Formats: sequence, structure tokens, C-alpha cells
Amino acid sequence: MLAIVELIETKVGQELDFGLKVMGFFDKYELYESSAISTIKDVDDSFDSTLEEMAEKSTYMDYLKFASSYMLLKIPYFSSGVSALYLCEKVTRKFFREWALDCFMALIHYRLPILCCDMIIDQLTNKDLYNICLAAKVQTDE
Repeated sequence: MLAIVELIETKVGQELDFGLKVMGFFDKYELYESSAISTIKDVDDSFDSTLEEMAEKSTYMDYLKFASSYMLLKIPYFSSGVSALYLCEKVTRKFFREWALDCFMALIHYRLPILCCDMIIDQLTNKDLYNICLAAKVQTDE
């Protein structure tokens, strides 16, 4: 889905309503990290570091290629659903973070430097980031 979003963003541009619709999809189907995910100890550290590295450098089209490969079969307990949610959280993190940073800065009226905002945003879950975007939307609509 995010690969398609990436293609649309290059054509349409970025509007908060569009980002909220995409994040709303993840919210509707509860595709967020949960307490069950945070207890996972079975995910291979090397695989986890690969996901972190991909998140920094890859496009969503790269993730689509990855998801279509046999690499997913190498993830311990992927079929349990919990690992699938963990992977979803990792892959979508960049998307949620990019939208939420601008919204967060607007909500606090740009009173903190971007480095401080980055540090705060990094501590939040994707669900938190979605809620920040919703709050910014409400503030701009008033």
C-alpha cells in the first residue's frame, strides 16, 4: 500500500488530508505496535537491524520487493501475526514520522528546535504520531 502511496505523492504532492487517510487505514485495522509486539524476543537481531537499515535508505517500492521475496519466510514466527504487526510498524515508521514531525512542530508553534522535536518524535509509537497529525488537522480546521 505504501508503495502506491509513494507513487501518488510524487504526482499529487503532500496534503495532510491525504496522509491522514493513509494513517487512518492503519488505525482502522489496528496495524500498530502493541504490548504483544514489544514482548517479542524471537525476532532475529540481524533481521531487526536489516529492517532498521532499510528504513533509513529504502523506498516503499523496495519494501514491496522485499515483501514479495522469500525473506519473510526466514522471520521466526512470522505467521503468528504478531511478527507481521512488528514488521508493519517498522516499515511504516518512516511514513508516520515524516508526517508527524511537521504537525508536531506546528502544534507547539515552532517553539523548539527541530533536533529537539526529532528526539521527542523518535520516542513515540506510530499510533501516537497519527494522533499528533489528527490534532494538527483539528487545529487548522478551527
